[in-house]
Amino acid sequence: MLQHEEFEKISVRLICQTANINRSTFYAHFEDKYQLATVVFQEQMKDFMRHHPAATFPFGRDFVWELLVGTRSFIDDIAETWGYGFSSLIPLVQEQLQTDLQTILNFQLRTADLNLTPHQKDWLAKSLSASLFYLIQDSHKRKIDFSSLKNDLLPVIYPTLD
Repeated sequence: MLQHEEFEKISVRLICQTANINRSTFYAHFEDKYQLATVVFQEQMKDFMRHHPAATFPFGRDFVWELLVGTRSFIDDIAETWGYGFSSLIPLVQEQLQTDLQTILNFQLRTADLNLTPHQKDWLAKSLSASLFYLIQDSHKRKIDFSSLKNDLLPVIYPTLD
C-alpha cells in the first residue's frame, strides 16, 4: 500500500481489508496505524542490526563507520520498499531512528574499555547518535554517497574517537 499511497490516506479499514482481518483484531494489537508503522519499523531495524557487521566490532572508528554507512543503506532500502508512503512517515522514522542509534551506542559504550564515567558515556552516546542521525538524514535527503569519505568524515563526527 505504501508503494502507491501516502500513509495519511491509508485507513485502518483498508489495512484490515488488505490483511484479511477484522478491525477488532487490528485494535487488539495496535492503538492506531501509527503504532503499526512504528512496530514494523522497529522490527525491520532489529532485524537489520542482528545481521549488521557493526554488531561484531568493538566500539571505535570502524564500529562508528559501519553503523553510519549501514544505517544509511538501511534507510535507503526502507525508503525504496515503502515507496511513496515513506515521505509521510519521515517524522515517525526519524524519532525511532534517533532512539535506536542512541540505544546501540549506549550498549557499545557500556561494554567499551574507555576511561569514562557512566554519565560521560551517556553523553557521548547522545552526542554521537545526534551526529550520525544528522549525517544519515541529510545525506539521504540529498542523495549523497559518502561511502568513500571515511577518512574525511570520521574526524568531523567525533574528533577524538580512538
